[in-house]
Amino acid sequence: MFIAHTIKAMKYIFQKLESQTATKKKQILKRLVDAYTACQMEQGRVIDAIYGALSNRDLTFKEQVLRLLDVQKDRVLHEVVNFLNPEAWSVPDDYPMAQIPHLYSSYAIAIGQKIGLRGTKAARLDVNATPVNPQNTTRLHQLYCNMFSVTEFIQSVVNDVNQQGKDADRFLDRDLLGKWAGDEKGEGWNPFFIYFDTDKNPGTYVGEPTRENEFQPFLNPQTTLLLLKQLFLTAPANETQTQSSQTN
Repeated sequence: MFIAHTIKAMKYIFQKLESQTATKKKQILKRLVDAYTACQMEQGRVIDAIYGALSNRDLTFKEQVLRLLDVQKDRVLHEVVNFLNPEAWSVPDDYPMAQIPHLYSSYAIAIGQKIGLRGTKAARLDVNATPVNPQNTTRLHQLYCNMFSVTEFIQSVVNDVNQQGKDADRFLDRDLLGKWAGDEKGEGWNPFFIYFDTDKNPGTYVGEPTRENEFQPFLNPQTTLLLLKQLFLTAPANETQTQSSQTN
């Protein structure tokens, strides 16, 4: 299953390369080349990450936000691996289970399901992953939660949306964001929160949109928090009605 997904992902990547700018092509190909200096598990993870980024534009806005969240989850787990195993980068090849890619697999297997991590199934195929002692799993999960920053994720959303370059490399489609905000309903929800307005919108902005982007969304941390609450903590109307009918 993992091999089939990797083959599909590689085909998709090379198909999409044709539509990328020269700079973007170089970045993608460099990531692939660098990945192939590491083990197979790391190669698979990089291929999946590139595939995810390129296919991201086919998702709904909510799915795009979750894909951006996946990037942070993956990065934080790598930080946990390095924090607990500071010497792992120098472990020789004859002891692979103590190397970073395989330690990552071990931790992904141990807590991946709890944190909703992509690639947990693939990690189970890593023959060099060693089981984490169940007594240490709770500590591992707690450390991960302590190192994961909601503030950092909010800033990631802000930074992604507020890019002003015409060819900016985005996870979040601003047009989809605008459509989603306009379609949302609910008490206290204001779809104009997503636009630059120092007089009406709460919070402080860093910079401001260029003239070419003045009608595009532009966020600050406070408006982004409102957006995320609306996106994930407010049940859609049809879902609410279904729950109500089931209760009755």
